[in-house]
Amino acid sequence: MLATNNLPFSLMDTVIPLAKDIFTDSEIVSKLAVRRTKASHCIKNALGNNLANIVFDALRVPGALFSIIMDETTDCSTIKQLGFTVIYFNVKSNKVETHFFDMIEVKSGDTISLVKYLTNVIESKEIPLSNLNRYYERNDWRAQLSVFSFDSRIT
Repeated sequence: MLATNNLPFSLMDTVIPLAKDIFTDSEIVSKLAVRRTKASHCIKNALGNNLANIVFDALRVPGALFSIIMDETTDCSTIKQLGFTVIYFNVKSNKVETHFFDMIEVKSGDTISLVKYLTNVIESKEIPLSNLNRYYERNDWRAQLSVFSFDSRIT
């Protein structure tokens, strides 16, 4: 319910007591003990990992070409992070899909470092680099999208 409808985890602190008030005769509802912390944990660690593995498995298939968009950001504590979004054709749904791929902390944003981060994050998921068709890097200071064809000889 939370993930499907993009609802906040804090809603669980209200919904469960409300359900217990409405369905007083239900033994199942009376035993529910899910608050925001448990709901967050279940979605992030159980459902999130399973959904990520579905995407990773689709990208591991030989010849399953994909592209990645990288965007670097700095959080409020000045930690640099690099987010990855993947775009690929899903043969099961017969559609081009876009999914969050990963987010890592980085020390440098120069081109050589970004290529190393990119290859490391793909290899850490055991996805063949030969399936990477193209990667995109967002350049905020130019407000444009830089497009690079990936060549494994760079690494």
